[in-house]
Amino acid sequence: MAIKPECSTVPACNSGRHKPSEAPPRRTIEKRHDTQFNDTFTELRDSISSMRVVMAKEGEESAMKDPQEVTPKLIGDEEAIICMAREYIALLEERNRSLVEEHTVLQSTIAAFEMLFPRY
Repeated sequence: MAIKPECSTVPACNSGRHKPSEAPPRRTIEKRHDTQFNDTFTELRDSISSMRVVMAKEGEESAMKDPQEVTPKLIGDEEAIICMAREYIALLEERNRSLVEEHTVLQSTIAAFEMLFPRY
């Protein structure tokens, strides 16, 4: 009978404490990030009305009709989209300020009428 040694002379690479991590390949991660990045810019571009007008003028009316049906291509570069987004945000802020002023004027008009014609 042969006696088996209790401990092997060759150390094991994985002693069972930690499982080797199976990380996805780097290119797969980069593709996923690129896709997310492009999707984000597409959403930003589509949320800006002036960019939708540009898309329609370029002949992509289908992107205006049903956005779920067609994935429109990213027009222009990201810098142009960001510039137009900043301009659009400034326009919306200006509209918001004018609406707040109009609301204040209307509230004061209502208050003046309520003073002239009190309720029962």
